[in-house]
Amino acid sequence: MSDSLVEMPILSKPAAVAQPLAAGVVVLKSGNEILAGPSGQLPTIAECQAAGVPLKDVLMAAEVGGLPCYGAAALPAETAVPHPFKIVNPRAFLDGCGTVWRQAAIRALELMTWRQEHLHCGCCGSSMRLNPEDGAMRCTKCGFEAFPVLAPAIIVRVTRGDHEILLGRNRHFNTPFFSNFAGFVESGETYEDAVHREVLEEVGVKVQNLRYFGSQNWPFPHTLLAAFTAEYACGEVRPDGEEIVEADWFDIRHPLPPVPQPGSISRAMIDDFLASQRRF
Repeated sequence: MSDSLVEMPILSKPAAVAQPLAAGVVVLKSGNEILAGPSGQLPTIAECQAAGVPLKDVLMAAEVGGLPCYGAAALPAETAVPHPFKIVNPRAFLDGCGTVWRQAAIRALELMTWRQEHLHCGCCGSSMRLNPEDGAMRCTKCGFEAFPVLAPAIIVRVTRGDHEILLGRNRHFNTPFFSNFAGFVESGETYEDAVHREVLEEVGVKVQNLRYFGSQNWPFPHTLLAAFTAEYACGEVRPDGEEIVEADWFDIRHPLPPVPQPGSISRAMIDDFLASQRRF
């Protein structure tokens, strides 16, 4: 599943698939984790069928290099995973998939979550079904339609001068590492508004000179991160104590504390600052 010859996946309209292509790959959840195939990558439909891995409610998500990428209903909690399949952490696994397959797998994960969240109508409570004509979940009674959605969020790298970067440790991180600051965009806000508000709320610092850096899907469950860089304007660093329990300025001429693993846009922004100061 090399992505060397393909720049981006072809996104497919969400559609139920009765007979998925045997060579196609499938994203199959098991609780909050996903299933890796015998090769250690996303399993193919043929590999799942040969091993007796149940596939239910197969959903078309994307296509990469002519191969479809599907999503399928989660394995029941009591289902044993046959050897050589294994359960893997989705964050670490996705980071190792390569950019194109990562995008396709993220779309499959997000569509699966969206479908599960819209089994019943939010207007009248009736059951909903996937409408193949427009790729929406449609209410079988009142006709209300729910399309796949994204939750916009920001992440920002704050620097001071040529050598200092502001990093914080979030209370909810599974492992104690330091990262850039992130948060969801509120109703009525622009991305830039959200950057200013989040940094001020979380560490009491005001920023200036915002620049767009890039974006990344974050399928937990359906977030799209817009990344910015910013420069320190004023204020003393004061972690809010609720989300951010530690924060400080770190001089990149000295070793940094533990930071996010490669693959995340947060790490990419940190590496970019290091590289810009010839810290390879």
